[in-house]
Amino acid sequence: MFQTSRFLCGATCVYIASGKAKVLKGRYLDVQQDIEYVVSKGAKEIEEHDLYRMKVDFLGGLPNDGGPAGELKLDS
Repeated sequence: MFQTSRFLCGATCVYIASGKAKVLKGRYLDVQQDIEYVVSKGAKEIEEHDLYRMKVDFLGGLPNDGGPAGELKLDS
């Protein structure tokens, strides 16, 4: 089923939780990539090339404004 070791997934989570991967905040990373190498490239290169970003674009240039769900107010 899965070809990636669960230990690699765990090690990646530990690396991220340690605070060493802050340049990837809010971004997507496949655990099969060398996270230390990616982080070593720095935020400037990641942002400059728009890497590891998950996004949703709509046909016709429609805005992604969050729709009605974005208007929900949750009690804290």
